[in-house]
Amino acid sequence: VHIIRLKGHALSERLALDAYQTAINFNFNPIYFDAINKNNVLKFIKRNHIKYGKDKKVQSTLGTLGCFASHYSLWEIISEKSSPEIIVEHDGIIIRDFKNIIKDVEDVCHLDPFDPYSKTYFQDIEKTDELTVKPYQHAKEKKKQCTGGYFRGAYGYILTPAGAKKLINFIQENGCFTADRCICENALKLQQTSITCVRLHKFFNSSKK
Repeated sequence: VHIIRLKGHALSERLALDAYQTAINFNFNPIYFDAINKNNVLKFIKRNHIKYGKDKKVQSTLGTLGCFASHYSLWEIISEKSSPEIIVEHDGIIIRDFKNIIKDVEDVCHLDPFDPYSKTYFQDIEKTDELTVKPYQHAKEKKKQCTGGYFRGAYGYILTPAGAKKLINFIQENGCFTADRCICENALKLQQTSITCVRLHKFFNSSKK
């Protein structure tokens, strides 16, 4: 499990520590990935000859661009591996073991079936369905855009080496977008788990503030 964190950022490191501990609790092998920050992200983009896609949001802040660059760096690493690996952002918390379904992932699998942008996200009741892999459900239709539908949040997903190569090829051809929008139906096959395996950290539950 690759856990993306902003090294030296107190909140990011605190959240990432929780993500790390939950990975340990379910017998995963977590390692930190120090995010590409706003001070060096433009050099990263230039060095890797990455162009910008038609996405105003990815260039809205250097932090957003750094988020993309951090995921892209991990995609490059995973593309050279021989088996699927897991990416978790610092705000993702593993809540159950899901090793048994990794073999069923073709390209990429989101680990939370709930829409993180929903106002009821933290109130949604978890169903007791069997853990399986199924087609991704929250991809919005974007037929006029080169991405098509895409992931809603990239805080926890399984990525195969083949899927990583498809993402890299898509970006080289179409340019970069926000990290979650890059993981799109026109680049690779989108899947999700039937029940939640990675949940957003409770820190982001505004109803409890």
